[in-house]
Amino acid sequence: MIRFSWLRQLAERFQTRTRLSGRRLRRTRSLRRNSDCCRIQTWSTSLAGVEKLEVRLLLSGDLGFASPSTVAVGAQPTDVAAGDFDGDGIVDLAVSEIGSGTVRILKGSGDGTYSVGQVCGAGGQVHSVLSRDFNADGFADLAVSNVNTQSLGILLGNGDGTFQPVVLYGAGSQVYRVSVGDLNSDGVLDVVTGNYESSRVGVFLGNGDGTFQPQQTMLAGWGSVGVVVVDLNGDGKADIASADHGGGTMSVLLGAGDGTFQSPVSYASGDYPYEVSTGDFNRDGIPDLAVANHVSNTVGVFQGKGDGTFRPVVHQAVGVNPKTARVADINGDGLQDIVSANWGSSTMSVLVGRGNGEFESAVNYAVGSNPSAASLADVDGNGSVDVVTANYSATQPKKD
Repeated sequence: MIRFSWLRQLAERFQTRTRLSGRRLRRTRSLRRNSDCCRIQTWSTSLAGVEKLEVRLLLSGDLGFASPSTVAVGAQPTDVAAGDFDGDGIVDLAVSEIGSGTVRILKGSGDGTYSVGQVCGAGGQVHSVLSRDFNADGFADLAVSNVNTQSLGILLGNGDGTFQPVVLYGAGSQVYRVSVGDLNSDGVLDVVTGNYESSRVGVFLGNGDGTFQPQQTMLAGWGSVGVVVVDLNGDGKADIASADHGGGTMSVLLGAGDGTFQSPVSYASGDYPYEVSTGDFNRDGIPDLAVANHVSNTVGVFQGKGDGTFRPVVHQAVGVNPKTARVADINGDGLQDIVSANWGSSTMSVLVGRGNGEFESAVNYAVGSNPSAASLADVDGNGSVDVVTANYSATQPKKD
């Protein structure tokens, strides 16, 4: 059963709230304009379900929570991807389940509730899942990484919320995160993987029909885990940034535009970085990077110079053992914020951006046990960004 309780019922408990506007946080004493409050709807995927929390930021971080609701998923969820899998204009979810080697589809209803759809074989112990249209048919497809079978899996969508059987491509040993971009400038989506054991990134060039060429590998930093594809030097060619778990670095591989890359240039990031994401945190039109440093308990922010190089990392404290750092405008002020999923503290942290490359102190939210990933999407169609976390170790649904 899915159960809901909305924060609107809780707001009147507070006499002050925090209004997010411009570069700074400021307090206001009136509760008459509810639209001034920052609202975050938070979903978390647990072993027993997806739980919904609707949250407002009050008084620089005082919080009101709605009661959670749940829907069952499979064993040990590791990642969650958002997309419209059946073409109804409503956000659906795909949850990777490493314990069962499956990807579970959750069909959205448009109001933030979900029902379980197809359960797809992933081809191994699936670690991550990502949604894109790989064969240009207008239907969302899925890419997954499988740690034990050392493979990239592609599941082509049928457009009705179901997917074709997985097709596997050989990848590096202990392949973790996946990212997507056009690496050889042919207008077709390609896939990049972080291959931890070989300290390389895997490049799979797309054929445009949903199939891919055999993997090519490029040297990255020690223990590449997270990867992201973005043009870092403004030459119109896709580059790769890698979070190097073993080396404590973030590595940049500048692309030649033909699917090949220069040797990596590495920057000190923090202890055991796990994921890297991109955004423009200081509004200069140049890509910046955010790295989740798993043991440092920080998100490392790298400001780009526009030529593919970066200023030294600036650390933002978050919860314990962050595994993801995702970027979106959470509070609707036009500035980019960062959300981390914190494995060790079973929380997510929100870093509200000031628009100058700096961030407010983290505000932490309790989620299920050991969140291993987060996805950002508008799950209830109200125009605000919602957060979904995959909670690896939760064993029972939360109760109202």
